[in-house]
Amino acid sequence: MQLPPTSAEPSTLYEISISARELPNLDVSSKTDPCAVLYMKPTGSPNWAEVGRTEVISDSLNPRFVKSFVIPYCFEQVQPIRVVLYDWDHATTTLADQELIGSAETTIGKLVGLGNAQNISISNPARPKNGVITLLGSEVASCNQVARIHMQGAHLDKKDFFGKSDPFFVFSRLQQNQPVAVYRSNPVMKTLDPDWPDFQVPLGKLCGGNLEAPFLIEVFDWNKSSEAELIGQAVTSMSQLRVGVQIPLINRQIQAKKGSKYVNSGVLTLTKLEVVQIPSFLDYLSGGCELSLLVAVDFTASNKPPLQPDSLHCMLGPGQNPYQQAVGAVGSIMVPYDSDGLVPLFGFGGKLPTGEVSHCFP
Repeated sequence: MQLPPTSAEPSTLYEISISARELPNLDVSSKTDPCAVLYMKPTGSPNWAEVGRTEVISDSLNPRFVKSFVIPYCFEQVQPIRVVLYDWDHATTTLADQELIGSAETTIGKLVGLGNAQNISISNPARPKNGVITLLGSEVASCNQVARIHMQGAHLDKKDFFGKSDPFFVFSRLQQNQPVAVYRSNPVMKTLDPDWPDFQVPLGKLCGGNLEAPFLIEVFDWNKSSEAELIGQAVTSMSQLRVGVQIPLINRQIQAKKGSKYVNSGVLTLTKLEVVQIPSFLDYLSGGCELSLLVAVDFTASNKPPLQPDSLHCMLGPGQNPYQQAVGAVGSIMVPYDSDGLVPLFGFGGKLPTGEVSHCFP
């Protein structure tokens, strides 16, 4: 019988995807390069803690980020979240070096209560209009399958005036009638017949493991200093995909202009499609994988003599020294998985009773 989780054990993992629209253009010769940073307040803490950052999308005022965030969902707790958007213009990881677009705040409970979709106006006192952030949430699907795909395009529409298109594609799941980007390729430059490298997409993120669930494929023309331009799109499902089957790309705006003369904006063809089960840690253990813990302790002079109170080896006080704490913390987790329950312990960089310095002694 499976016991219900306690109040300290969140029973659900919740995935949050972020997109934005109508962002202000903060760059002079190009467009904003947005990146989103997600913060949460740990239980009992008044301070925001960074959860993670999305990728930077170049030259886009309407970004749909591929990077999502998985957090424990606790029904009985208020879980505030804050999303801060930056225009990423400097090649550093320091947020203070980037230009602030604005921020938006809500709670996980409110997001869930609104049907897992929430639009929030972006706030920045320096500007009256900063765009809108869209948060989409979903329970993490238990699916360890990935699709490994090789895909080619043919006869794509030409979008560049002085040359051919620079096509890239985006795979998105459909949630609340909105696309949630799951995978974005790199562009193949100057071609209307792209041959993209192999890639893989987690089916849990793309379709929740449901092979019949529809998802969206979009092909864009990458531009160096302006928004990517849609070439065409198609809605399909994993059950419909086959090697060799052609997927027509449709651009609704061009179709409306050309009417009955319009055929498509190019086609996609899969030359490889494999659905592969990715083993979990439990799969490895149940399949016979054995773990063994081996510990080595540093006895070099940088640890200081054991009779000094600030030594990592000091045993003068009532408690454990840092090495004992570290070995105990790791061992308490690893030993139950150890195949024989025996943990070899070695030292290095220590002086033996004989006066010899040894770099490996039991």
